[in-house]
Amino acid sequence: MPARDTFSAQTPLVVIGLAAMGMIFLINSHARPTPPREQTVVVACAECGTVVAVRRAANVTAPYVVEIQMLDGSLRKIEQPASNLHVGDIVRINGTSLTRRSAAS
Repeated sequence: MPARDTFSAQTPLVVIGLAAMGMIFLINSHARPTPPREQTVVVACAECGTVVAVRRAANVTAPYVVEIQMLDGSLRKIEQPASNLHVGDIVRINGTSLTRRSAAS
């Protein structure tokens, strides 16, 4: 009978352990991480980008160099005779000139 006494003595411990695991599962079931959504980039304009830097140039013909991060990820530099642009402005490149755009367009 010693084996039966050992089993009977361990039964409450097993039940408590299973109950604890069930509670942990119930508490953490809502905390599962959701898979990240794939972000789709809608390219509305192939010639558009965001101003990332405005610097004074060394040459006299175009005193400003504006760096633009294009929507495709590339970086372009445009020389400007005057700069009314600021970092963060959304612009469209028209040859060698820049046109400011609104964020919605």
